[in-house]
Amino acid sequence: MKEIRSQLSRGFSESLMSPGPSSSEASPRVEEDELPQWEKDYYPWSLLLRSMVLIGKQSAILLFVYFQLCTWNPAHHKVLHSCRPSLMGSWSYLCEATKACARCFPLVAASTSMITAGRFMLQSRLFYHMLQNRALIDFHNYKISADIFVIVVIGGCFLMSVVHIAMDIFLPPHAGVQRLTNICTVYLVPCAIFFGLYDSASDVERHFVPLTKFYEENPLHAKVHLGASELYLEEELKSASVKARQHTRS
Repeated sequence: MKEIRSQLSRGFSESLMSPGPSSSEASPRVEEDELPQWEKDYYPWSLLLRSMVLIGKQSAILLFVYFQLCTWNPAHHKVLHSCRPSLMGSWSYLCEATKACARCFPLVAASTSMITAGRFMLQSRLFYHMLQNRALIDFHNYKISADIFVIVVIGGCFLMSVVHIAMDIFLPPHAGVQRLTNICTVYLVPCAIFFGLYDSASDVERHFVPLTKFYEENPLHAKVHLGASELYLEEELKSASVKARQHTRS
């Protein structure tokens, strides 16, 4: 099995380094209006629009959360503790630090969502080009629980905001039921929804064209095309890309 994978990897590297098919071998140019809809979805402007739609729900939630916590919102005290030293003593320093993390969470999460959108555009476009050249790319299966960046940066900010809420409960003035209900409604629940949407958007492969869409336009062509295609892992793609760049520079 390893020998087969190595042969496929070498073949893929050679295909990247080759100048490509000649004009006589290339497939005839197809007008954009004649392309199937799924293929138009992989054009740059379509990918940009799809990425905006992909992170649109996340952006709306984060904008709502940021408005609830920002300093120019007169009702921000309904969510965040006042952190007055006269009431909390030395705990006020930790309270202010956790409050800053709570306000940073929607901003950091928005930046991470933009990174996800860029990765979606890059991998989708790459998948489309490789599919056109009879190469199927198996990207890494993304899991939010295995992403160190998300755990440390976004998860850390959110954890500090939870600590801030806990201080509001156990330190004076103690938060009542009505205040806790408001905090859950305008902060904790939207954040939980964001994490669910982020996990869904980060799994880029689930947004690729399904086989049914690929087959419905021209079943005979799809059968022949996929029958001649080879499957490559993401690591093989990286290795072949490095060899192709080295060959181009030499």
